[in-house]
Amino acid sequence: NPSLWFVLLYIFIMILIILFFWDRFSLEWINFFTFIWTYAALLIVHTFLNWKRYILLWKYNKLEIFKSYLHASYQYGPYFLIAVVYEHIFLYRDAFSSEFQLMDLTFMRWDAVLFSVQPTIWLEKFLHPVVIEYFMFAYVLFIVYPYFYLVYLYQKNHLPVFHKAMLAQVISLFVA
Repeated sequence: NPSLWFVLLYIFIMILIILFFWDRFSLEWINFFTFIWTYAALLIVHTFLNWKRYILLWKYNKLEIFKSYLHASYQYGPYFLIAVVYEHIFLYRDAFSSEFQLMDLTFMRWDAVLFSVQPTIWLEKFLHPVVIEYFMFAYVLFIVYPYFYLVYLYQKNHLPVFHKAMLAQVISLFVA
């Protein structure tokens, strides 16, 4: 599962950053609840999508249910870990807030030089509640729709394509 390795490498790098800049991080805000509810949600959706199979396993071989959940956990692992990373990204924002503010100001200056106007402020002229709702819906589709495609690939047992699509989705989520 190449996407799982990608996410694990990313998490490893983030842990190294925490260890290297230990004095900047306040780790009392680590939240394991996200870890638990995301895992539960993934397994519930997986169970509903495979309900016929799990009914047969419940009747004839209950040990296989556990093995099936372990396999599904491995396959859906990157999404699971992305939720954990998103939940704790504020630790890095807070630890490097002065650097991020300097970077934000630099990007704002670049925008002003490139476009001769602040694009965000300029685009406010075109804001309308309908447009905002449309873009919020599009943003939700950006995250949710590829997941449906991945579930379809997994259900059809197209694992090589599933892994490639999962890697593309994981990279796009991290870049976003």
